[in-house]
Amino acid sequence: MARVAAAPPEAGAAPPRPAVVPHGGREKVSAARERRYVLAACPAAPARVNAPRGLFLTALHLVLFYENRLQDHHLVIPSVLQGLRALSMCEVLAPGLAVSVLKAIFQEVHVQSLLQLDRHTVYSIITNFMGTREEELKGLGADFTFGFIQVMDGEKDPRNLLVAFQIVRDLIAKNYALGPFVEELFEVTSCYFPIDFTPPPNDPHGIQREDLILSLRAVLASTPQFAEFLLPLLIEKMDSDLQSAKLDALQTLTACCAIYGQKELQEFLPSLWSSLRREVFQTASEKVEAECLAALHALSACLSRSVLSSDAEDLLDSFLSSILQGSWLGDLPCPEQPGLRVLPGLQASS
Repeated sequence: MARVAAAPPEAGAAPPRPAVVPHGGREKVSAARERRYVLAACPAAPARVNAPRGLFLTALHLVLFYENRLQDHHLVIPSVLQGLRALSMCEVLAPGLAVSVLKAIFQEVHVQSLLQLDRHTVYSIITNFMGTREEELKGLGADFTFGFIQVMDGEKDPRNLLVAFQIVRDLIAKNYALGPFVEELFEVTSCYFPIDFTPPPNDPHGIQREDLILSLRAVLASTPQFAEFLLPLLIEKMDSDLQSAKLDALQTLTACCAIYGQKELQEFLPSLWSSLRREVFQTASEKVEAECLAALHALSACLSRSVLSSDAEDLLDSFLSSILQGSWLGDLPCPEQPGLRVLPGLQASS
C-alpha cells in the first residue's frame, strides 16, 4: 500500500539534474538571466483561431526555444514549464508541435524531482493536449502511454494524484494505445490501493480521502484489461485484517463486475467465492456483510449477462451451485441465518 503524502509544504529547489551544461560556441547563460528570457517570451493567453501566419511562426519559435531550455539548469525548468503550459492552450500551434513538446518533456524532465506545483504544471500540459490534440497524441501509439507512466511514477501529492487518475481514465475511455504497457499502467496506479490518506487539519485544498478512493476506483474498474492483475489484488485485500481495505476491495469488485464478462472472472471465481463466503458468515461487521452480498449479486449478474454459450452457462450454474447447494449451508448450525439472506439477491441477478 503506498501512502499518499498530505500535501506537505515545500522548501528549496529541486536537486540538480545531470548533464545539462551545454558546450561549444554558445555562451553560458546564468539561471536568472535564462529565467528572464523565458518569462518575457511566455504568451499570456490562447491565441485566436484565425491568427495571421506570423503568430504560427511565433508559436513555433517559442516551442523550439522552450524545448531547448528544458536541457538547461534545473532552476530554469519551472519557468519553461509555465511557458509550455501557456502554449498548450494556444490555438495556433502547428500540427505536430504538441507531440514535440511532450516528447521533449518525457525525455528531458525528471518530473518527480520537481516541486508539487511544477509537477502539476506537467499534468496540466498533458491534460490540455489530450483535450485539443487527441489524434496527434494517438499517433504516438503506446509511446505516449509509456511517457505518462514515467511522469506519474512515484507521485504522492493528493492534488496531483486526482489529475493523474483522470488522465489514466481518459487514456482508457478515449482508446489510447496501451500496447505492452497495460501492466505498467496498472502498477503505477494500483500501488495506491487501498488509499492511505488523512487530510491535515484546516487543509485549504479540501481534498478528502473519499475523493481519492472514488477516483482510483474509477481507474481500476475502467477496463477489463486490468482484470488479471486487479482480481488477485482484490482477493488479497478482502482477506486483510483492515476493515477499510475489505470494504474498498468489495466495492471495487462490485464496480468491476459492471464491465467484466465470464472470461475475466472464470479463473478467479473459486478464490473470490472463498473470500466472500468467509466474510458473509464470519464477519461481525454489518457493513462488510452488506458489501459481500452486493458483490455476490454483482458477480452472478455479470455471469448471467455472459451466458452466450454452453460453457458460460455451465460456469454460471457451477458458481450458483457452489453457493446454494451443500458447500456451506449444510455446515451451518442454523442454515437460515445468515445463509438464506444470499438467496434473494442471487434470484434477482440470475
